[in-house]
Amino acid sequence: MKTAMKPGMQLPCLMLLTLILITNLFSSAVGAVQPPRLSAAVGKQVTIAFTLYEQGKLPQALQQLNEINSRSSFDKAYVQRFKGNLYWELGDEEKAVAALEIALSEQALGQIEQRQSQRMLADLYLKQKQTAQAIALYNELITYAESESLYQHLAMAYYQEKSWPALIVATNKAIALATEFNKSVHLLQLSAFYELENYKEAHKILIKLTELYPEDKRWWMQLASTYRLLQED
Repeated sequence: MKTAMKPGMQLPCLMLLTLILITNLFSSAVGAVQPPRLSAAVGKQVTIAFTLYEQGKLPQALQQLNEINSRSSFDKAYVQRFKGNLYWELGDEEKAVAALEIALSEQALGQIEQRQSQRMLADLYLKQKQTAQAIALYNELITYAESESLYQHLAMAYYQEKSWPALIVATNKAIALATEFNKSVHLLQLSAFYELENYKEAHKILIKLTELYPEDKRWWMQLASTYRLLQED
């Protein structure tokens, strides 16, 4: 069963996020607790990189970021996060992983940016089949906020591990949070039930699939096979 993700799957809007931070680099509010900011020198270089990014010049933007000498933890985390986005968009997933790991290790990003970076890294781990790391990050993110997507991706990681009972638990939670029928989640669950020889539950899913996709003959064929298997039991 294929559960491949596109390179940009779950990738946050880098342009918008970067623009928001850049516009607040030098802002101040008297008497307020100030959020982390890029230093003036790094902020200028990041602005140049962002302009290149807006122009579609990703390699040049990356080169600009590579020339930055980051001193503070926030400068380093921010620049590495930006680089991780660019490496991912350029298709260099290994370097994207390395950059995001550095960004997160600094523990200097704002909470939202930290969680978004964790999600990007978890998805990259999943694509790279670094399954244990992906599972750990998805479970950590779930403790902050549950979502159908997180549980679906967690189930995909369990699929790679062939951890069928854990996959079923994750897919059940994804289904509970879904607002409409999620075919991918049900197919993951179907695979697990077949592996566990739980043909009764597989049969239930196949009934749904034949109802929703009556033109797809494979679901009818599998449904017929579960009738036979259940009779043999």
